[in-house]
Amino acid sequence: MRISFVLSSLRLSGGVILVVELANHIVAHGHTVTLITPRDSIDAEISQKLKPAVTIVESSAALPAKGSNPLQLARLVISLMHATPPSDAIVATHTPTTLPVLLTSTFRRKARLWLFMDYPEMFRTRPVEKMLFWCAPSRFPAIVTISKPLADEVRPRSKGSVTVMRPGLGLNAFVPMTFSKPDLNSWRILYIGDERPRKGLREFVQAMQQIQTYEPRAVAVIVCKSTCNIEEKINYELHIRPNDEALATLYRDCDIFVSTSWGEGLGYPALQAMAFGKPVVVTDSGGVHDYAVHGVNALIVPAKNPEAVANAVRKLLKDRGLRTKLQLQGQVTAAAYSWDTAALTFLDTVERLMQAGRS
Repeated sequence: MRISFVLSSLRLSGGVILVVELANHIVAHGHTVTLITPRDSIDAEISQKLKPAVTIVESSAALPAKGSNPLQLARLVISLMHATPPSDAIVATHTPTTLPVLLTSTFRRKARLWLFMDYPEMFRTRPVEKMLFWCAPSRFPAIVTISKPLADEVRPRSKGSVTVMRPGLGLNAFVPMTFSKPDLNSWRILYIGDERPRKGLREFVQAMQQIQTYEPRAVAVIVCKSTCNIEEKINYELHIRPNDEALATLYRDCDIFVSTSWGEGLGYPALQAMAFGKPVVVTDSGGVHDYAVHGVNALIVPAKNPEAVANAVRKLLKDRGLRTKLQLQGQVTAAAYSWDTAALTFLDTVERLMQAGRS
């Protein structure tokens, strides 16, 4: 099969990494994969993660600047259409890409589906994308989501099939767990995100202020994909765009992982931390309910509530038995997420969609 994925960019994000991994596993099954992206929107380190068999095609139009007029956006949509090669199936990967996929598949009479990873919080201040997010699902005969909460959310707006594809984790995440604390001089609390408000960096920093008042040995280990401004006075390390090896080391060396996002389609970093055998605190951000069960394999707290985050971390710092329980159950949970299974689920959906189109 020839499968084309239309992306908003090939720049670092959880959704882009997921598409890259899926593409690599699909070509391993002998299929042809093309990634279509706006001009000048490719990070070299992302493209290097792709297998040579995966083709990247840039559109003639670049990604417009923020606040661009409708004409510029229309040019991008048309250029993405023209850049899409002959395909058996065309896949939208992000709400803004639904429009070029809908138009291309209609004109060329090809199968279309949506790899659905988005959530409402992403488009709170973006009316055009917000409209597409709510209305476009009804135009796709098949939708593949990355979590059950996303499937439950989009199913009422869809007229076709909705399938859950649970992605793999990467980073060679499954490692032996350490139940004794090797460094008695610090507690390393890991956060991965960026400065966008919905990623909850501010709430994490505020929580760490409270935690360090209680436990001065606590260190905030902050990972961002670009420079983050930490104005509050806390004891922290800042790591900008670590490579996979360095990121895996940060996971292995942390004592507790914390996610403070307002919304997530899945919540990939917390799941990776589970695979590394780390106790996890997550906010009630939607997609995390695909894998997180409060008190069983994670502690779930309300979003936008630094005090609740701080209290959960304190509880883990004091309770070694609870930490051990979350470590054990977290790794059991993470083991159910496999890229081989994900690729087969996705390919089965494509094949069923094409068969339906031929009947």
